[in-house]
Amino acid sequence: MTWLTVSSPASSANVGPGFDSFGLALNQPRDHIEVQVKPGSGKVEVEVSGRSEYNVPTNPEANSGGLVAKTILNRVGDRFDVRINVTKRIRPGCGLGSSGATAAGVAFALNRLLGLGLSRGELVLLAAEGERAAAGSPHADNVAASLLGGFTMIVSHNPMRVYTITPPRSLRVCVVYPLVEYERKTEKMRFVIPSTVDLHDALWNIWHAAAVAAGFALGDIELLGSGMDDAIVEKVRSSLIPCYSEVKRRAIRAGAKGVAVSGAGPAMIAFVKAGDTDPQGVLRDMLDAYIEAGIAANGFVTVPGEGCSATLEDE
Repeated sequence: MTWLTVSSPASSANVGPGFDSFGLALNQPRDHIEVQVKPGSGKVEVEVSGRSEYNVPTNPEANSGGLVAKTILNRVGDRFDVRINVTKRIRPGCGLGSSGATAAGVAFALNRLLGLGLSRGELVLLAAEGERAAAGSPHADNVAASLLGGFTMIVSHNPMRVYTITPPRSLRVCVVYPLVEYERKTEKMRFVIPSTVDLHDALWNIWHAAAVAAGFALGDIELLGSGMDDAIVEKVRSSLIPCYSEVKRRAIRAGAKGVAVSGAGPAMIAFVKAGDTDPQGVLRDMLDAYIEAGIAANGFVTVPGEGCSATLEDE
């Protein structure tokens, strides 16, 4: 039996106007995923440990990592059995790419264990299939960030083309999220997205997405922060996110360079430049918005992170 222990990071998708394109890997939290492969008949087993209240499904068809494993085995032939043990540290359903981290970790592991030699684009596409379990359809922004690390941009799906940029070293990321539960949250958040948009809103998003991408490329946190406003998706999702306006207002007042919903929410992220502003102070002000509204919430400060990494062992 051969197994790989993978550390797979949380991620923040969209980064404002980059819907289904931009993603940012976070240094913490990270899921730990052990993937074991042995000769067999295509059986996939999933076990989950960690925070018991997360209640992550272990049915391979309903688990993002299990679904990735089944997809890969269908392609290579059912000549192996796969066992997946997930230590869950990324809270599901809060907008930090929890299901994407598991899917990315399993795709990364099986590519190594089975010697598939997949390209970056092929890996991202396979990992995106796992998101069907959580969202009902594949999407690649979170898995790309978890797989590749840093700031990622998907510029084409057919063929899959994804690029990475190393974020500025001084970038700090404040993350807050209310402790609320949504049933089929990602599907609900996608349902409210308009099918047609005003031309001015489209232009607004193009301008701001360009500022985010250029800001990361140039290492200019002021520039990338200025681009984090979204006139299309976040505009309609914000009404479903508790304290959205007040959290954003307080973060900017405290010195954040930009604020956005993380993925489909309800988590929100604020970008802070180390040395200019105390990120812990920004975090406290963001959390105070929830406290004063009587809503339980959590938060932390982190930095951009690397993608999946692994330790190989044999038995």
